[in-house]
Amino acid sequence: MTGGQEGAEPPSPLRRVDIPETGRPGETRRLGIPTVADRVVMTAAEIVLEPIFEADFLPASFGF
Repeated sequence: MTGGQEGAEPPSPLRRVDIPETGRPGETRRLGIPTVADRVVMTAAEIVLEPIFEADFLPASFGF
């Protein structure tokens, strides 16, 4: 085992989609779209963790 919790399920593979690159005709970039189940898990983690971390940030902190 290389980290994480025992019995934890790894995330599902992302669905990959090529989207046009803005301002560069003919070029595309890869977009990774997580599964619905993974988005639910990420949202649940955000709901739990956000209040904990927000309490430590200064009012002037904006993600930097």
